[in-house]
Amino acid sequence: MDFHFDNNKKIGSFEPIIGKEWLKQNIKNEHLNTIFNMIDDGDGKLSEEEYDLFQRLLHKADGINSDVKNSVTENSELKALIEQINDGEIDIDEMKEIPSEYLDRTLYSKEALEKRYPASEYEIKNPMSSQTTIINKKTGLRVMDIVLADPERQNDVTNITYYGEDGRESKFVLYDSKSDKIVAFVGADGVRHNILPEKLYGDVTAKKYGVINTTRKDFEKHLDELNKYNVEEIMAEYKDISGSSLISDIMTEWGLSSEKRAELSKKVIDVYIESRKRYIGNIEGFKEAFYELIDNERDGFTPMSSRKIEKLMKQLEDTQRNEVDKKVFEEINGVPNGKIDSDFQQGATGDCWFLAALKTIMSNPQTAKLLNDQISADKDGNVTVNLTHVGKSYKFTKDEILRENKLSSGDMDVRALELAIKQYLNEHPYNLNGIMHKIKMEDNNIEGGIPNYAYEILLGREGILNSTGYSEKMIFSESFVDDYISNGKYLVTVSSTNFLKGEESDFEVKDDKGFTHTLQRYHAYAVVGGDSKFVYLVNPWDTSSKLKVPRKEFADFFGNASVCSVDKIMRKIAEKYDFGENAIIGDDGRVIIHNYRKTIQKEQGDSIRTNKTTEPISKEEIRKIKEDAQRKYGKDYTVIVNSSGDIMLTPKNNE
Repeated sequence: MDFHFDNNKKIGSFEPIIGKEWLKQNIKNEHLNTIFNMIDDGDGKLSEEEYDLFQRLLHKADGINSDVKNSVTENSELKALIEQINDGEIDIDEMKEIPSEYLDRTLYSKEALEKRYPASEYEIKNPMSSQTTIINKKTGLRVMDIVLADPERQNDVTNITYYGEDGRESKFVLYDSKSDKIVAFVGADGVRHNILPEKLYGDVTAKKYGVINTTRKDFEKHLDELNKYNVEEIMAEYKDISGSSLISDIMTEWGLSSEKRAELSKKVIDVYIESRKRYIGNIEGFKEAFYELIDNERDGFTPMSSRKIEKLMKQLEDTQRNEVDKKVFEEINGVPNGKIDSDFQQGATGDCWFLAALKTIMSNPQTAKLLNDQISADKDGNVTVNLTHVGKSYKFTKDEILRENKLSSGDMDVRALELAIKQYLNEHPYNLNGIMHKIKMEDNNIEGGIPNYAYEILLGREGILNSTGYSEKMIFSESFVDDYISNGKYLVTVSSTNFLKGEESDFEVKDDKGFTHTLQRYHAYAVVGGDSKFVYLVNPWDTSSKLKVPRKEFADFFGNASVCSVDKIMRKIAEKYDFGENAIIGDDGRVIIHNYRKTIQKEQGDSIRTNKTTEPISKEEIRKIKEDAQRKYGKDYTVIVNSSGDIMLTPKNNE
């Protein structure tokens, strides 16, 4: 990478010349040389992160917060920069930890990356159009992951993950897709830094003369960065840092006049109110209440005043939660109707283990019916979930279900089930076939778990073939797909956790719509079929598509499976009925009752026929026999009567 000099000895705006190293011998200026040496780790060239720091220092010399693309730096400014570094006014080590304030998208275009990371040394993969992964061919380790969000989408973020030479994550940076300004970053210490809340807190708590709190000069400028898309998150994060609300801290800031405190507080309130207009109809009433409270309290603001503000904000949030963007959400997801009959997508909660198992249950007609029989909804969309196999029943209002936005989207009856499971696990976090549930649940919620636990709760433990799931030894056997997947007699959930193989690799596969997907590590998938070439999976992130995974890739990638026998479940259900002494129950749940006429005659006397049961029966008798069997077993079985008076009961949807 080179600099270009103009005739006036100014350092003109520099552009990276992709394909060249930024080497020490490129420098013809002693001040640049000095700054280079301050940054260089000793190898005589700047890495990507070192070059980024170099660029930021030069623009700091040109003026703080100047436009990074059009600066013109003079030698006198470089000299002043060096003095600031030497005097400790600028801490280079501190700047190394803080990424660029603005994202330069040109550096992450496909063309720029291909030049910066030549194909001879690096592999550039694009599992999705917006996602790029760079891999060092020599080591096989990741160098960088880039997800460039669409600038047209509000409140989206671009994220860049940097990896060290050992392949471990060294930095994670988030940029707002609209402004390309940094939102947050995670450094090597693993601590997340939310930029704007930290800036605002630093502004408000700055000290003057070591005694009186005052605000930094950039405080108002930083407040201007609040908008209706980020204000709720920023204010919540600020409170996590400060312990009190942003408005309360402004109103107790004695370095500002009472008029200024009121002005800035109202500025925050204006944005805060604007962010909620689409949720709440009568929003102006809240705005007037805030304004009145601020004006009344501004000259004598106390901790009690702060509590009044926070109480009013809580009322606003409760009002919003009660309305929760209902219309928009219901248009997209609908309302619960008492059955799972549409696709769903995993939310921010880590319950892939449950949703993947749920998808396998819904992919089999017999078990789908058993599950849907446990859900009911009234005309208002309120849902009752009867977890019959564990003897628990839970009721949720439509509003409670719609409000749980960290759970799945799509079919709202799935979300109702998640709520029921979450509540059940709060009460019973440690019970799996008599074996302690080894996944420690944070706050006893549904983050992390074993798919077989979902099968036990929703279908009963009778069908589970192994309490904690089969190991990779089972999956890698040649017969696994044929024995447990292709025949449709088992529910199978697989996990990509593969401890026995050590370091895992990513695999790319196509879905049934032609799109490419990367199989995810440490994630559960529903198995929905298999043939001589492929195993068909569904990712709970989006159950509307089916992944086609070649058998070899399936065996290489997945290391654990939970398997549940449908036949055993159906047989157990059959055993709950009293079919009488003449019944034969098959392994697949089918029931044959010989001479059913005799059973009826015992129960009803000779109301059907008084002669011997061995005599031929009439069509009228067959009709009455079928009616009787239908009354007893029709909920779960399809009834067939033959000419001898025998009946065959087939579990519904398994004819």
